[in-house]
Amino acid sequence: MKKFLLTLIVVIAEGVFYSLYAQSFTVTGTVVDMNDEAMPGVNIVEQGTRGNGAISDINGRFKITVSSSKSVLVFSFIGYENQEVLVGKQRKLDVKMVESGVSLEEVVVVGYGSQKKASVVGAISTADAKELQKTGTTNLTQAIGGRIAGVISRSPGGRPGEDDASIYIRGIASYNSGTSSPLVLVDGVEREYSQIDPEDIESFSVLKDASATAVFGVRGANGVILITTKRGETSKPVVDFRTSFTMNTPIRLPEKLGSYDYARLKNEALMNVGEVPEYNAYDLEMYRTGASPYTHPDNDYIGDMLKNSSMKQQYNLTVRGGTPFVRYYVSANYLNEQGIFNTFDNENYDSNVYFKRYGMRTNLDFNVTKTTVFGVDLSGRLEERHDNDAGTDLYKSMVRLPPNYLNYVNPNGTYGGKLNVVNPYAALSKYGYNHSKRNVFEAVVKLNQKLDFITKGLSARAMFGFVSTMASRRDITERPELWEYTKDGQYAIVSNETPVRIDTSAGPHRRNITTEFAVNYERKFGAHAVTGLLAFNQLNQHYNAVLPTGYINYVGRVTYGYKNRYLAEFNAGYNGSVQFAEGKRYGFFPAFSLGWVVSEEKFWGKSNKVFNYMKIRGAYGEVGNDKIGSEKYYYLQTYPMLTSYRPSFGIDNNPENRIYEGKEGNIDVTWERARKLNIGIDMRLFDSKLALTVDAFTEKRINILDYDRAISTIYGMLGATDSNKGFPPQNLGEVRNSGFEVDASFNDKIGDVSYYVKGNVSFARNKILKKGEEPQTYPWISSIGRKVNQRFGMIVDGFYNTQEEIDALPSRFSSNLKLGDLKYRDINGDGEIDSYDVTAIGKTRLPEIIYGFTLGGEWKGIDWQLFFQGAAITDLYVNGFGYWEFTNTGSVMKHHLGRWTPDNKENATYPSLSPSTSKQNHRLSTFWLKNGNYLRLKNMQIGYTLPVNWTKKARISSVRIYVSGTNLLTFAGFKEYDPEANDGDNTSYPQMRNYSVGLNLKF
Repeated sequence: MKKFLLTLIVVIAEGVFYSLYAQSFTVTGTVVDMNDEAMPGVNIVEQGTRGNGAISDINGRFKITVSSSKSVLVFSFIGYENQEVLVGKQRKLDVKMVESGVSLEEVVVVGYGSQKKASVVGAISTADAKELQKTGTTNLTQAIGGRIAGVISRSPGGRPGEDDASIYIRGIASYNSGTSSPLVLVDGVEREYSQIDPEDIESFSVLKDASATAVFGVRGANGVILITTKRGETSKPVVDFRTSFTMNTPIRLPEKLGSYDYARLKNEALMNVGEVPEYNAYDLEMYRTGASPYTHPDNDYIGDMLKNSSMKQQYNLTVRGGTPFVRYYVSANYLNEQGIFNTFDNENYDSNVYFKRYGMRTNLDFNVTKTTVFGVDLSGRLEERHDNDAGTDLYKSMVRLPPNYLNYVNPNGTYGGKLNVVNPYAALSKYGYNHSKRNVFEAVVKLNQKLDFITKGLSARAMFGFVSTMASRRDITERPELWEYTKDGQYAIVSNETPVRIDTSAGPHRRNITTEFAVNYERKFGAHAVTGLLAFNQLNQHYNAVLPTGYINYVGRVTYGYKNRYLAEFNAGYNGSVQFAEGKRYGFFPAFSLGWVVSEEKFWGKSNKVFNYMKIRGAYGEVGNDKIGSEKYYYLQTYPMLTSYRPSFGIDNNPENRIYEGKEGNIDVTWERARKLNIGIDMRLFDSKLALTVDAFTEKRINILDYDRAISTIYGMLGATDSNKGFPPQNLGEVRNSGFEVDASFNDKIGDVSYYVKGNVSFARNKILKKGEEPQTYPWISSIGRKVNQRFGMIVDGFYNTQEEIDALPSRFSSNLKLGDLKYRDINGDGEIDSYDVTAIGKTRLPEIIYGFTLGGEWKGIDWQLFFQGAAITDLYVNGFGYWEFTNTGSVMKHHLGRWTPDNKENATYPSLSPSTSKQNHRLSTFWLKNGNYLRLKNMQIGYTLPVNWTKKARISSVRIYVSGTNLLTFAGFKEYDPEANDGDNTSYPQMRNYSVGLNLKF
């Protein structure tokens, strides 16, 4: 009996082992891209198993053992669609990966989660992370303008480390200053994003309508930007090293005139107003010949003090991979960008501008169990900003100072100077420096738990985020002795030498603490697909020792889909902000959206080769904005301290400060509320080669915080807006903002050449419906019915060419009008020019249209991309040192040669010159508004990837070299300022053009 049982066990065991052996087998194959080039680093995983995976080698080959012929292999690679292949009886597989540029299976990051692109019914745009990385910019805000539909940007300067662009989503819908910036979350945590290394970015989403942003409630009115960083994958380690070297040159510099023209025009300006010329014939001859450079200097401050170019270096190293237990992404980066200033006579310290950044990031995901994933994200960044102790006055002095105003160095070797101005040579030699350090530490801990044991499709997650920013500085200040050397050869002391002083300080210190809990549900019931979300989010913001602020958010979302044809979604946020009085702190912000995938209808026909996909969607909802002003706690009564006219008390009779009852609180102050409507259509045509998205939107922003200026001062207030004794602000204002967006892309291949064309255009226009302005004498002075930030000034009708014209239309701005002055339009018809003739003029500085288009392709390892970006319907207000003559010890520019003179009145392009600021000419008018429209070749890059058989012997999977340029060409109607510059005097650090060469190695 025992022998029989033993024999039976052996037979059964043999059968089991034989069966197992018979079911499992090895599959080999090759993975290639659309160009049939081998793809190393592709992840291959057997679906439904834990840890059974492989990765393609340098030749694209792979080898994996599968459990049965029913096994499905999933091939994945960043930027490509996942390929699922049923093994069947095949032992060798050849798989071609398809880029995911127009894939409807692409996952889009949304508020508190993600959705497949095909099921999204909100207005959400995404940026290709690879394209952001190709820009070569060190500031992320500089990379997104013109690349994402609905994002309007303006980049006013190029100062290293201080070159953030202004970003707006669908324009501006509030006239409160500083309240139109979007909310930005990185990996679910609010933090600064401009200095994030673009190489670390996995996805970049912009949420624009109420359906997409309602879950952010009181903080979603201005749109939301969601950035996710790269994470590890189950694969062998992939090492990626990138480096680039960049040469920066200024794009546009002021065109100043030399000393001879300056003196000649100054004499002319003085004679225009009946004064004696300042420079005699001898002076003019000395300036013309340059025969006496110390008594009659002719300085080219910009040419002498600025380098022709400066350098920038970038290095980035990443390691990405993982095992069945842990997946990791680790990166380190370094940036060094030098300023454009020359330095002189100082070996003790660097007096130039520079910016350095050191960064590290580690994203880890642990598969604790089959249903539990624990994640830890750590990142740190050190930013060093170095500046001359003269600060922004350094470049301003180069633009402002007349060329003959001072000597760089006097004949006896002392530094030249005059009172209240900066000698740029002395500043770059011996003025000291300002050096600040900023340490940023960010940590996110998260736990994801599947709860299928309760019900299929249920999961929960928790997150804790911590962001700390600490700043410190060490400044060295010194000033050399300055002497004025006069035209008659005499010395006069201007200022004594100031010994070296070292100042150190710490702060500010900011901490943000985020806590989040969420429950998700996702399940299909036949043709019905349902998802749900409930979440709690709390943010505490700490600044130094100031009372912290914060938010509490309760979030809900439900989506429903029927046969991928009919889609519905409801989003809501119930949010609280400490900005408001108790009982007013919470608000409910709902949004509804519907979608109809027309191409899923039976009448559409799957054989339609032209129209492959069409989805119509619409959304309406409300979101809020609690960033309603520069102060906090408007509901509180204020008690200011009076430090003047102080009463004296006590034996010593010392004056004491006192407090008094100030501005009354308003317990009814609440957030702005935005009511948004969006209608859109998504299409795929011509075998999905062409993708097209069109959106139209309108928004009404109500409850904008404002002062009721209609209240008369007869009530005893100093003024409605007086910060100490005025009335409290109220939620008075209303603005309507409407527009449209078009986003299109086309991908195709001709022979060995693959190419793509992408483009987008965004238009947004606003109008003020209500505002707390004082009653206006004339309707044209009112800002109601105008654009936000509408300029008000004079309309210019040419120049005063005759005395009769002056007599017929006098001006209250100036009692001494002269021939050649600007002639303004008499709007109210009272026969004279005064402030009642001020009216709305021109356009706003923020463009209403921004657009971009990209041309790119690849052929046998050679890739190229050209990105153009432009803006329209915008004006630039030019004034001050950079445009007006002789203002506040100012200089003269090339355009002043076209001034009005009796002999040039017909061709004059500038008013007759004034020796100082002109009350008549130098005021806001249509004459000083210049066309701000432009088109830029924002970025161009050409790269070459070496053939794999050249690099595999060195165990390098990919080698790419490239050259690129940024801001290479600019087409603009007005050429004296950079078209993205701020209004003003053109004294900001110039925008830069960049030329780069780079190398990318993958192992």
